[in-house]
Amino acid sequence: MRKGTRTLAVVTTLFFMTASVYGSVLKKASPEDIINILAEFPAESSADMEELASEILGLGRDGIVDLCLMLESDEEAKRTSAEYAVHGLAVSTARFLREDDRFLASKAFIRSLKFLKDKNTKGFILSQLQLIGKREAVKPVARYLTDRTLCEPAARVLLSIGTERAEKAFIKSLDTASGDRLVTVIKALGELRSRKAVKKIRPYVSSQDSDLRRVSLFALANTGDPSCMDLMGKARLRSSVYERKRAPLVYLLYVSRLAEAGYKEISMNICRDMIAGYTAEDESQISCSALDLLVSIAGEEARGDLLEAAGSQNMELRRKALELSLGLYSAGMREKWIQKTKEVSPEVQAEILTMLGKTDDKSLAPFFRKKLHSESHVIRMAAVMPLCAGEGQKAVTDLFGLLRSGKEEEIQLVKKALLGFKAEAVIPEIKTRFKEMPVKARMALMEVISEKRAFDCVDLVVSQIETGDEDLRKTALLSLESIVDEDDISMLIDLLGQAADKKEILWLQKALQSACGFIETPEMRADKVISALAEAEGEKKLLFLRPLSEIGGIKALDAVLEARQSKNPKVSLEAFSALVQWKGLEASDELLAACRETSDKKYRYLALRSYIRIVTGSELDGEEKSAMMHRVKGIPQEVEEKRLFLSGLGEIKTLCSMKEAAFFLENEELREQAAGVMAQIALPEPLCNGLSGDEVMSLLERALVFIEDEYQREQILDYIKEMRDSKENK
Repeated sequence: MRKGTRTLAVVTTLFFMTASVYGSVLKKASPEDIINILAEFPAESSADMEELASEILGLGRDGIVDLCLMLESDEEAKRTSAEYAVHGLAVSTARFLREDDRFLASKAFIRSLKFLKDKNTKGFILSQLQLIGKREAVKPVARYLTDRTLCEPAARVLLSIGTERAEKAFIKSLDTASGDRLVTVIKALGELRSRKAVKKIRPYVSSQDSDLRRVSLFALANTGDPSCMDLMGKARLRSSVYERKRAPLVYLLYVSRLAEAGYKEISMNICRDMIAGYTAEDESQISCSALDLLVSIAGEEARGDLLEAAGSQNMELRRKALELSLGLYSAGMREKWIQKTKEVSPEVQAEILTMLGKTDDKSLAPFFRKKLHSESHVIRMAAVMPLCAGEGQKAVTDLFGLLRSGKEEEIQLVKKALLGFKAEAVIPEIKTRFKEMPVKARMALMEVISEKRAFDCVDLVVSQIETGDEDLRKTALLSLESIVDEDDISMLIDLLGQAADKKEILWLQKALQSACGFIETPEMRADKVISALAEAEGEKKLLFLRPLSEIGGIKALDAVLEARQSKNPKVSLEAFSALVQWKGLEASDELLAACRETSDKKYRYLALRSYIRIVTGSELDGEEKSAMMHRVKGIPQEVEEKRLFLSGLGEIKTLCSMKEAAFFLENEELREQAAGVMAQIALPEPLCNGLSGDEVMSLLERALVFIEDEYQREQILDYIKEMRDSKENK
């Protein structure tokens, strides 16, 4: 007895010593400690959150419980910070998978549930346990399955744990659950695929409550329990109209689970029965889903089923079968698919051809070639692309045979196919077979010639201009621009001289410009056009003035200036039009002179706009552009001309341009635009630095007074601050 008493004394002494030691280490967290941590929330980054989570864990279990209790604080700020802290702790412990930390947080959350009063707050704690709770949470959380409000969040926690103990907790609660709680528990057991619950759930399939019936049926289906087969098949007969529509899909879920459980043959036969039984148009989703499931279960064994379904009258089922067949195609199926095309309608044949064309089976090429000569339009159309894919450029000859049909759809499809081949495979055949083709086919072939830039086909295209067919003529004229070069300039000049229609004139002028562009020496490009202009009489000169603005060069410009002096007002006006459409910088002096000399507002505006366009679009540097813009500063008289000038300044990012724009701040009508232009010039852009310096800051501050857009004002203020900070740091 003494020995036992002595032992007890030693143990008691050790206990108090241990308690003393741990008491000094695990000092109870004070409310101030918790409040100090809460002051740091919300965390600014994940790294900060990790550090704060460590501080919270350092509070120990009771400290974390006290933190959770602050979720019911009278102060909204404390409640909000506590919510951030609790959630942050749960996320951090779940993310970093440190078991000790997770267990500590989980136990603290569980304990806090005993002291919290508000059910919404308890629901929040349960949602955090959903992230970190494991076996230690099953028993305490299961208690809340009896609570009408907390049953749902408690069920989510147990589902996330998903252990056998969690399953038992759900099954046990079935005895007392009712109403919404019963629906929640049965749904959870279904998600767990609980076969142990099957006997208890079965009676609810016949419930008068539609929600309970639906959830029970889902739960049983998801178990894949073979004992439920008859029940699953009959359930839809006792259901509402809505449930009967959904029942086959639930049944398919059951069949899928049944197959997973090893009942493969039975599952396949059920799928086949459903494919055969659901044939109406509004039942396509069911038969397609059944076929999809059959293939996933049977794999290659389902090839025969797919072959049969490919001939279905149900378009959706047919297309689903062909889609699935593509993934299971093999050389061994080739003859079966060919045979299948003999048994179905032309429309279905076309669908099968399209599928076979995606298989990359080169040996099908003779089959596709044969179908290219079918009497059916849809079959011929379907054979084109598969033949091209299988035969490559060897198919070109066969495609020309299809062009003779004259059907617009087929011609356009062949054109598309021809464009997919290289020019050397297509153009020789076009040159050989072109004349024998019907009108629509020739039009399509000329478009191919144009797309392929077949310069050696110019004569062939030109031959179609005088055929008398307006569509051919139009297509030929439109095609010329892409296929002419310097050798065709004289021919184009002759055609242009004969043209009368405005559209045709424009097409020929574009072709002439393109042809002249092939001359290597820029100053020689316009020579033949200038000669044609000189030889032309009267209004025929109009034909050759517009191309000169695109061709460019000093000699071309001189020819246009000479035409401006013509006594024929139409020629003079066309020459002016050519001048204001000029592309090169060589016309700048003449445009400047036109701005200064003309008193006509319309002509002055056009000349000014052209001058500004040439200057701002040139390769001159910013200072040179500013200097050229300064030359026209005094020309703008009307408000619209001044707006044009300001817009041009905005394209030149120099201090000089900014100063020029600032001049208009004094003009009430223009000050807002001027301020915007000044900001546009000064502020940095992608790949372009902004202006800087004291003068820039001063000008931006002046502009700021007249800028109303808040976003632009903020940009300017930020940039001014950036410049000042940079200046102070130097």
